[in-house]
Amino acid sequence: MWPIAFVLITTLLGISAAAVDAATLHVANNGIDSDTCGAGRALCRSVSRAIVNAAAGDTIVVGPGRYGDLNGDGSFGGPGEEAAPAGCGCMIEVNKRLTLQSSDGPGVTILDAGGAEITGILVQADGVTFGGGSGHGFTIVNARHEGLHVEGNGVTVAGNVAIGNGLSGHVAIAVVGIGNIIADNAAMSNANTGIQVNDSGGVNHSSGTVTGNVASANLQGFSINTSGHVQFTQNVASGNRNQGLSSVVSAGAVLEIRRSSFLGNRGPGILLFSSPTGSVTGINITHSNIFGNGSCGLQNNTGAVVRASGNFWGAATGPGSDPADAVCNDASSTTIVEPVATKPFQINLNIRL
Repeated sequence: MWPIAFVLITTLLGISAAAVDAATLHVANNGIDSDTCGAGRALCRSVSRAIVNAAAGDTIVVGPGRYGDLNGDGSFGGPGEEAAPAGCGCMIEVNKRLTLQSSDGPGVTILDAGGAEITGILVQADGVTFGGGSGHGFTIVNARHEGLHVEGNGVTVAGNVAIGNGLSGHVAIAVVGIGNIIADNAAMSNANTGIQVNDSGGVNHSSGTVTGNVASANLQGFSINTSGHVQFTQNVASGNRNQGLSSVVSAGAVLEIRRSSFLGNRGPGILLFSSPTGSVTGINITHSNIFGNGSCGLQNNTGAVVRASGNFWGAATGPGSDPADAVCNDASSTTIVEPVATKPFQINLNIRL
């Protein structure tokens, strides 16, 4: 019994030591960057400096105000401005497992790329948390490339707002990897796609969860490209200049769309493809509102059967002519819509500014 007890005690002590070692660093508009800033009363001025000073597992808490291009000249390197590592093509690079959150929410915590030809925030590590629930995210503005670009697994992107990004043809919030959570974010008035999720991990894995997000007044609301399993729940795509959601689903993959709204988009509410064409059977759309869109509420170009029953199409009678949205199938596709919902669903969101 003694060797077993010793192993257990050692393990518990190891866990406690790891928890004690984790630190919280602070960034504020009245901080001063230094090699030791972030701890105690020595606040950092820039998020980038706090990231350099932090160790994996630490938390960085950012106070209200503006960070990034402080003097508005479209470049970086001035006093207190963000200074990402050379060659990253970004304003802020998160290259270790950290939690970054604001103390007062995205409404008052602005990460401003100043219209530069860069990505605003570049996450290149697994297990990062960027933003947080209950009003602890950031507002990301004026990046001509992606506002936020994630390349990692097990990353959480929550409670953030992206506005006015992507003027050079890029996505506002782009997430690449598996097992990621994209929750309670808002992408509004961006030049291209609001929120995009890509993965290539293969069938029978969790590509990620996309829940509680809003994409409005972008060129396109959401884009989902998966070879695994994506859960798309309680999201709203509204008033985008093209489709609300477009998706390419690979053979054997699963895309579940539930309790979401696709409203007033100029293109189709939902536009579906499969790769290769005709290979997809794992698309299921249910308990969603799909109306007020362009020529079609749902455009099925998969070459396969898509199940879209239990949805509200704008009229109690189901899809059809105004005021309802139509369901459009290409020559080799079929969409099952019966039974239909006879009244709209209430979609509850938790986005806080």
